[in-house]
Amino acid sequence: MVRIDEIELLNRAEIEKNNYNWEEAAAFYEQVAKAYFDKNMLLDAAKAYNIFGEICIRTVRASETKVDYVKWRDKSVKAYRIGEQLFKQMGEELLSMECKAKALSTISYVV
Repeated sequence: MVRIDEIELLNRAEIEKNNYNWEEAAAFYEQVAKAYFDKNMLLDAAKAYNIFGEICIRTVRASETKVDYVKWRDKSVKAYRIGEQLFKQMGEELLSMECKAKALSTISYVV
């Protein structure tokens, strides 16, 4: 299996994002975040999880079924919470609080 590096994943994510393919963009951003985390690049991972959360929110807004809506909302909250913890771990308190606020805001989305 060929492993794609983070830069290529980011490029693909941006292309999908610019084409409004939210689910595909989210999948790429999630892969980027996990790759950074696996390489112990925690600040980059936190930033990627934050973007992943934002893309998931766009996917929520584009959802056509209740199941998809809930699935993507929950993924967004989880991504923001991971980003919050990673930012906090890196001493980035303001960015951590921003992720926390986004997670709390996203939780309030009603089906």
